Amino acid sequence: SCGVCSVVRRLIGLAALRLGEGMSPVHAFKGRRVAGVGLGRTGLATIRALQAGGADVSAWDDSAESRAAAEAQGFVLDDLNRRDWGDIAALVLSPGVPLTHPKPHRVVELAHAVGAPVIGDIELFALEVLAMPAKRRPKIIGITGTNGKSTTTALIGHILREAGRNAGSYTHLRAHETALELVCRVALETKNTNV
Repeated sequence: SCGVCSVVRRLIGLAALRLGEGMSPVHAFKGRRVAGVGLGRTGLATIRALQAGGADVSAWDDSAESRAAAEAQGFVLDDLNRRDWGDIAALVLSPGVPLTHPKPHRVVELAHAVGAPVIGDIELFALEVLAMPAKRRPKIIGITGTNGKSTTTALIGHILREAGRNAGSYTHLRAHETALELVCRVALETKNTNV
């Protein structure tokens, strides 16, 4: 993954509750079981957000070191290679876990076998935004890629401001910040922005 740098505008209705590492709860899977694979920064932040939103999360990583670090932080692990997937509503895959290349990770195939969608942290963000009432749903511009993100972000922000829109520009994820953490930060920083 190249990392995600996003332009995110006023996230009205996205809970501004700060949890642990600055996460907003993600309610899309409230009361349902979600498999979370990959226990790096993004994976742990995503699991925190899902749990805060009421999901039951079965968390796993192939790396014994990552599992030990997650357990040291209080996460309860569930070996997804050995469990019945019949109750899994979705598989949330961290960016470093192969979805398709060079070949799908085995949990991707397990999810497909039970009809569970395979999503990532950005899809969780999108589900939260889409769950908002249409009148309160923010307008969002996301910019990803290898080169030109900062320039494109600054240009779009400038165009919106010149057009009379009250818009901020958010160019980079901070060091050790995940995309979901950026969403929470921007939600808190832009309470009065109207794009």
